[in-house]
Amino acid sequence: MVTVSRKWLYASLLLAVPQAFACESTPQREYIVHPIFDENEAETYWFHRLANYLHIDTRQSTLENELAYLATCIEGSIDLDEVARHLRSKRYIRDAKVTLDNSSEQPVLKVETWDNWSLLPTLDFGRKGGKNHFAVGIKDRNLLGYGIDADFEYFSDAQRTGYKLDMDIPLYLGYNANALVRLVDNDDGEQIGLGINKPFVSLGSRWGGLVYTNHEKRIDTLFYGASGEVNFAQEVHQTNLSYGQLYAADDFVKRWHIGFEQEKHSFTDIPAELALQDRDLNFIWAGVEWLQNDFHVLQDVHLIGHIEDFNLGWQLKLSAGFSPSNNTTAQTWQTRGSVSKGFSLGENWLLLSKANWRWRYNNDMGHQVLASVQSESFYTLNKTFAWYTGVSLDVLNNAYADEPLTLGGDSDFRGLPLQYQHGERTVKITNELRYYPHINLWRLFELGGAAFYDVGRVSGDAQIMPAYPGWLQSVGIGARFFSTHSSDRQVVHIDLAHPIGDDPNLDNFEIRVEVKHAF
Repeated sequence: MVTVSRKWLYASLLLAVPQAFACESTPQREYIVHPIFDENEAETYWFHRLANYLHIDTRQSTLENELAYLATCIEGSIDLDEVARHLRSKRYIRDAKVTLDNSSEQPVLKVETWDNWSLLPTLDFGRKGGKNHFAVGIKDRNLLGYGIDADFEYFSDAQRTGYKLDMDIPLYLGYNANALVRLVDNDDGEQIGLGINKPFVSLGSRWGGLVYTNHEKRIDTLFYGASGEVNFAQEVHQTNLSYGQLYAADDFVKRWHIGFEQEKHSFTDIPAELALQDRDLNFIWAGVEWLQNDFHVLQDVHLIGHIEDFNLGWQLKLSAGFSPSNNTTAQTWQTRGSVSKGFSLGENWLLLSKANWRWRYNNDMGHQVLASVQSESFYTLNKTFAWYTGVSLDVLNNAYADEPLTLGGDSDFRGLPLQYQHGERTVKITNELRYYPHINLWRLFELGGAAFYDVGRVSGDAQIMPAYPGWLQSVGIGARFFSTHSSDRQVVHIDLAHPIGDDPNLDNFEIRVEVKHAF
């Protein structure tokens, strides 16, 4: 049973106060919700009409709730584009178009949306890193048309088996706040997560905040080599309270943030291979954020034949804080940051880059540095083929024993077992020749394919050293299936991978089936 503290309740009530900022006048609004399939298009079959008949369209009150704060003031195309982007960010909306008609005395804001199919029985199965996973259940990204995201499933993977309920519930308070619920009952423990989230949904949002508490009991498994593994039990308590406010919106949107973050881990059944130590961190922190508005509407980047919104401008976050000493952990200092930028290098070349880092220090642990740099290159060769290159560099020194830096099947290195190598530094390079045949099956699935070559390595010390260090490689081919009218925007991957290395325990081939949110 989880005890909810007074500070959590007070913070929840604070986030539930309606937004005080409003415009003196608002335009009249007109909402048009289009069905999933346009039945006037060619190649319309009985199952398209059946889907439209069974689907519960997004309700006008749901759209009004989403736009109650965002679209209060309309001052040109930038605001209109932003409202459309926000609506497209909702998984139950495939596309959105927002226009303002000033031809009459009373301006009219016209909002058109196209629904996705939101009610999905789930059957997820596959194999990754030599381990099978399976899930069956039901999910609805727009329950009864009210924008409620609900997901209930039975799952079984390499770590555990159990039942999971996830819900993201709009509170209909007029400023885009949602209640968050996660309930999990596993064969090795349980998880209870509750919260309220009010994000910065627009560049002009005055404030945002989060209140969240999470409690978990579980048995974790660390994998290594072709088949090695160690197990340990842990109990996790987490609390996140944060508040942010806009203080400038010129060339860069500038925000400040303050917050409290609790991270408590208690370990039992510790194996001899790992030097696990309990930790109790309670960070009080402050930070700043800069965001440049340079949004672009693109296609065939992460998905297939689908509209995607990307901000190619600079995005920077910095924060610093400290955790007072207690009976478990010495006083700890922390800084965190992230930066991202996109580059459009001509009509055919897109580059997306980002970096994240975290530094911690206390007298017992010393310095701990976690840093990650990722870059993706998308080069369109012609209408049918594109070349993708992804490079990721990660560094972690003085790691917590339960959070090692690894490289393997779980880090998208195809053909290798989960967490195959452990160390302090990793590099991974992915090269793909992507194939876009422009084949749409019954207006349901867009098809794609890829030939790939993955290469990488781990270096540095670790509590579990790799038996076969050095460079890792794999080659293979794969098929891609993207459901164009599904609310999950998922891409089904079916890959045949062949690892190249000296380890005789590796399988010659791996058939890898998984569902991802990118090509």
